[in-house]
Amino acid sequence: MKSMSRISIKMKLFGGFAAIVILIMTILVTAYVSLNEAESSQRKMVDDNFGNLYDLPTLRANINAQRLAVAMLIETEASGRAPWLDELQRRRRMADDIINNLILRFRDDPRESELLGEFISVRDLYDRLQDTQIDLLVGQRNTKEARALFLGSQTENYTRMRTLLAELERTEITEARGMLKWTKEIAQQRSRAFFIMGGLSVLLAAVLAIYTSRTVASYVLELKSRESALSRVNRSLKMLNECNSIAIHATDEVRFLEDICRTIVDVGGHRLAWVGYADDDKNKSVRPMAFAGENGDYVEHANISWAENERGKGPTGTVIRTGEVVVVGDTATEPGYDPWRYRAIEKGYRSSATFPLRDAARVYGALMVYSGIPRAFDDEEIRLMTELADDIAFATTALRDLSARLQAEKKAREAAAYNRSLLEASLDPLMVIGISGKIADVNEAAEKITGKSRAELIGFDFSGCFTDPAKANAGFREVLSNGQVRDLRLTIRHVTDGVTDVLFNASVVRNEAGELQGVFGAARECTSHSGVIAC
Repeated sequence: MKSMSRISIKMKLFGGFAAIVILIMTILVTAYVSLNEAESSQRKMVDDNFGNLYDLPTLRANINAQRLAVAMLIETEASGRAPWLDELQRRRRMADDIINNLILRFRDDPRESELLGEFISVRDLYDRLQDTQIDLLVGQRNTKEARALFLGSQTENYTRMRTLLAELERTEITEARGMLKWTKEIAQQRSRAFFIMGGLSVLLAAVLAIYTSRTVASYVLELKSRESALSRVNRSLKMLNECNSIAIHATDEVRFLEDICRTIVDVGGHRLAWVGYADDDKNKSVRPMAFAGENGDYVEHANISWAENERGKGPTGTVIRTGEVVVVGDTATEPGYDPWRYRAIEKGYRSSATFPLRDAARVYGALMVYSGIPRAFDDEEIRLMTELADDIAFATTALRDLSARLQAEKKAREAAAYNRSLLEASLDPLMVIGISGKIADVNEAAEKITGKSRAELIGFDFSGCFTDPAKANAGFREVLSNGQVRDLRLTIRHVTDGVTDVLFNASVVRNEAGELQGVFGAARECTSHSGVIAC
């Protein structure tokens, strides 16, 4: 009986110990499963929030690019509008996709849904004004009214859209920071719970403490990594916003590139940024156009080529030849970096990323960005910088087109002024007459002989300047029919001071395509001596 009692006690003790162990293990397993579920939920919430942070600046960049494309549609001749119209439509489609994603993400947040709804309404108004009024005015070549709408109502809508996006970004960043703080607190609370429960069993505590420590350390490191990523995202967002603002207001290509490089360094936190263009000289040199940052003399002495040789097989030359982004994780070990390795390490450049600048025809240059730490460029930053490089290339092309158009307009004005000076140099009355018979232009001599100002004569039926309008009209028709008329005797009527006999000579005016544009006429005053008319 005593033996059975001892066995029963041992069994009870073993059973009790086993029950305690099982209970502890059940608690630990339950806590572990709960932690994993909470961690998965937190990861999803953080990932969704970061997704919003990435989409919002991309949407802002698309809105800026649309505005730039609309500006170029207004300022560009009809023959050159197709690329800008295509770019406008492409940017609209990209913006629509981003907005659809944001609608799904914001559906459970009343405040963000309200801001996004207001943004969508303003954007619809913006697009409707573009499609129904500005496009119509551009098609009618009414650039002045189109520009007035673009700088008036459209600018108000554009400013409102930027304000709403900025408020959404601020809201998302605030939520992200709060979420990271809350997640960190939860992780710390659960870590303490793990250590307390681990103390209930020496054996399990020893095993689980190691596992828990590693899990918590890994999680804390991940949180720190996310905090660092959030900081980089904030810098990148601010850098993209400022670069887009620079692009909108740029008027000079080199100054624009200098401002972009300075913003990448000052706002983006990078050590050096520069832009180089591919020259078509015999050495296929890469010509520095602009740079900003520490030790800029590195760029001046880099002597980079895009040819298939030692100095052309580095990141810059490779990007220009292939059109692909090149990332150097560590300049100290990167193969093919020998020509620049010593000076790069000396200047403190430990990693770099190089992005292509391309127009419709080819890759014409590259954007180079350097950091002071190895492997500084993650996938998201590379994506954002690639988008920035595309925007730089787009804005640069637009600036070149704008410069060419302004130069052409300047030459046209100079030609018009020269032609005007020739017109005014004539002592004979001269008239430019449209094919409808209305006066398009006159010189000062014509004003004096008719007694009417240039403003009064322009748009006036030219035959009304003569005492015999029918004869004048017959002569005009002869010019249109035969190409010219010579020594047609007419009499010009002055509004207050009598009449003047003239010999009217005229010929047709055609454009470069040979199309009839009007008639150019000259009236030479005649004098009468003993019944003989002389000029």
